[in-house]
Amino acid sequence: MDLDVDPLPTSWSASAEFFDEIWSPSPYVTGLLRGRVTLPIRTAPPAIRPLEPSGSAATGLSGRPTIVALADVASSLERKNPAGAIEAFVSAFAPDEGPKLLVKIWNGDADPTGLARLESLAGGRDDIDIVDQWLDRGELVDLMANALCFLSLHRAEGFGLPIFEALALGAPVVATAFSGPMGLLDETVAHLVPATPAPVPQGVPAYPAGSLWAEPDVDCAAEALRSIWTDPAAARERADRGRRLIAEQLSPAAVGPGLRAHIEERLGAATVVSPGGPRRGA
Repeated sequence: MDLDVDPLPTSWSASAEFFDEIWSPSPYVTGLLRGRVTLPIRTAPPAIRPLEPSGSAATGLSGRPTIVALADVASSLERKNPAGAIEAFVSAFAPDEGPKLLVKIWNGDADPTGLARLESLAGGRDDIDIVDQWLDRGELVDLMANALCFLSLHRAEGFGLPIFEALALGAPVVATAFSGPMGLLDETVAHLVPATPAPVPQGVPAYPAGSLWAEPDVDCAAEALRSIWTDPAAARERADRGRRLIAEQLSPAAVGPGLRAHIEERLGAATVVSPGGPRRGA
C-alpha cells in the first residue's frame, strides 16, 4: 500500500522495532505516520536534480500546444485520476477548439477495464491522445518541458514528484489542492483545483475501501485550463515562480546540507549494536 490515503494500516506500528527513525517525503505523509508509529519522523523531501531537455521533438507531441497528464496504471488509475483530466479537458474545450490533451500512461495491460474507460471518455476526439508507452528518462523530461501545462487531478499523492519536476522545467501546473504536493504548492506557483474529501470506493487495488482521499472539482480544473490557454503570459509568470521555488527549496544544494547534518548528528549519538545482537526493542 502506498503512503497516500488516511488512515494507514494499524499493522504498520508492528514494524517499528526494525527502525530508529522514519523519513517522510511531505508534511502530509508525516501526519499520516504520526497517527500510527511512535518513532521519530522527519519530513525530508527528495532533492530534484537539474533537468535538461534535449531540445528534440518529444514523444507524443506535435507542433500543437499540448496539455500533458501522466499515470502509471500499476499505481492505480483511480488514484492518479487521468479520467478526471479527460473530463476537465472536454469541459474546457470543444473539439479542436484549443490545445491537445496527451494522457501518457504505462502498464495499461494491468487494468484493461480502466484503459477502456479512458478511451470511452475521450469519445474518439482527435485532440485527445491516450498513449500507453514506456518513455526513458530523457524522453519524459522532453515531454514535460514542451508541455503547454502539466495536469495532475490526483485524488492523493504522498509527494507528487512529477508535479515538482514539471515546475523545475518551467511548465505551468494544474494540480489538485490536496495531500503531499500541498507541502510546497500555493496559488502563486500553480493553478490549484479545490477538492472534497471522499471515501475510497470498493475494489481499488492496494487501498482499503472507506479510507480517505479527495475528489477534485472538474469544473474548476476546466477553468484553470482555459485560463492557461487564453492568458499564456500570466501562466508563464506563475510557472517561472514555480521554477524558482524548486531551485530554492528542492535542489540538492537546498536539501542536501540539512540532511547531511542530521545524519551526522544521529550517527554521533547512535549506540553501536553487534550484527548478531537483538533488534531494537527486543
